This record gives sequence, structure tokens and C-alpha cells, in this order.
Amino acid sequence: MGKNKKKYSTTDICYWCGNPSTSKEHVPPRCIFKALPSKNQLITVPSCDLHNHAKSADDEYFAALLAINFQNNIVGKEQVHKMAIPTLLHSSGLASRFKDQSRGPFMIEDPDTGDIQRGFHGFEPELDRLNNVFEHIARAIYYHHYKCPLQGSVEHIFPEFLTNIQAPTEAINLLKDAQKHGENPEAFYYQMAIDNLINTGLGVIRLSFYEGTNAIVVFQMDATE
Repeated sequence: MGKNKKKYSTTDICYWCGNPSTSKEHVPPRCIFKALPSKNQLITVPSCDLHNHAKSADDEYFAALLAINFQNNIVGKEQVHKMAIPTLLHSSGLASRFKDQSRGPFMIEDPDTGDIQRGFHGFEPELDRLNNVFEHIARAIYYHHYKCPLQGSVEHIFPEFLTNIQAPTEAINLLKDAQKHGENPEAFYYQMAIDNLINTGLGVIRLSFYEGTNAIVVFQMDATE
């Protein structure tokens, strides 16, 4: 176990701040799992209103970005057919960003089917919104895994699916042999390398969505008083 664990009641406090919980949050957000045959296996954690409903717009933004990532596996591609993509792109704000930033269409070959898909040059995701989603998910996963809130700060977030943002080799190597956790690993799994770094106070979590949209979150954990 990590060095910053404390005893908490896991049913009445928020996974992030430790304040009284008012609801349950699905982790990852339920809006990205429309293709799953059953949502009963999704992870839930207790949450306050601030750390649940207040980020719903960013959850939709990530769901829209996830739906158009052609690196995802077949389960992720089935997700596309379950979603109203034009509506989601519009509500998340992605549609206007495609229009404003794209320098024109280009073609992408689907690695699984060989089909040719339409892509866009020059699109830049809003990293602050993605980072907000990934930090919420990572903190909730930490709570789910260790049954207590993370006491520490996020140092770095690396969305590995963006070609211009790569995690350092040290973080990737730490997670290389880490166990994959998740009831539906083809849809979502996570890996943790926290206890291995107890001397430095650092923790690393990889979040994997449909095996093609991955992010690494690096924490600095507080020392035990």
C-alpha cells in the first residue's frame, strides 16, 4: 500500500476532496460506454456535487473525441454506431473547432479493416479539458483501488493517443509489467505503479479506453505525517 493511506468510511465521503458525498459518480463517465451490453459492471465512487456534475461538459467533450479516434479497437468502433455523433460533436464544441482549425480533409486507413476513413489536418484538442477529465478519472480510480482519497497533487498528464505528447520512457517502463484492472478491459482498464515508487512519493496510473486511447497520469503523493 502507498505511504499516504488513511482510514476513511468509503460510503459517505467524496472520492476527491473527502467532503460529504451527495451522489455516485461513474468511472469512467457513463457517456462513453453506450456500446457495452451492460453498464452494471461500471465502477462507481461516492462524490460531492462539485466533483461530479460540474464536469459533465468536459466528459461529453472527451466522449466526442474518443468516438472519432480510429486507433480504438472494434468495441470502441461499435461505440461510434451507438452514438449520435453529429449531435455529440456539436454539443461538446468539437464541431466548431474542426471548422475553425482544420486545414482540410485527409484520409486515414483503419488498421483493423483496411477501410479508408476521413480525418482532418491541424486539429488541436483542448488539453485543459482533457486533463480535467483524466485527473477526475485517475483520482476516482485511486479511491476505488485503495478505498481512500489520494492525498497529493497531479504533476503531469500525458495523453498517449496524441502523437505530439509522449510520456517519458521511465513512466512507460514502470507500467510495462503492471497488472491490468477492469471488468471490461476491451472497453476500459487501468494500471498502477504506486507502491513501487514509495521512496520518491510518485505514483503513475495509465488509463486505457478501447485499447487505443490511453493517458498516463503522474502524481506526487504527500508524505505521511
